[in-house]
Amino acid sequence: MALFTRRDSIAITVISALILIGWGIRYTFHVAGSPESPRLIRNAVPVPPELSSSGQTGDTLIDINTAAVSVLETLPMIGPVKARGIVTWRESHGPFSATDDIMNVPGIGISTFETIRDLIYVAGGDSASGVKTLLPSGEKESR
Repeated sequence: MALFTRRDSIAITVISALILIGWGIRYTFHVAGSPESPRLIRNAVPVPPELSSSGQTGDTLIDINTAAVSVLETLPMIGPVKARGIVTWRESHGPFSATDDIMNVPGIGISTFETIRDLIYVAGGDSASGVKTLLPSGEKESR
């Protein structure tokens, strides 16, 4: 008397083969030298001002304590929902004390923070627009 019928044996063989194929694909893409995830390379390609989402040229930092929703939306990985979430969190909990406090906002985790870390800053309200233009090294700001 056989333990499995012929039909059961075929089903077990097919399922086992699919599992092994899945493991092979996973190994190939995730373990055996898959390229790193794409990284943001700032200023790798010059963007004409008319195509720039912020309409500004040069390097800019965004103050997450004063920036409006429309300014926050210019950050990578920050859309309208996350931008509104940042403003809502800021209004209900007070100003951010450090840039990594933005991870307290629902929907913003470590990967989003790592992407925007070099694009944001926290200031005590010295920039009413929420945008700060960086000066070339060696150049001093005139007051």
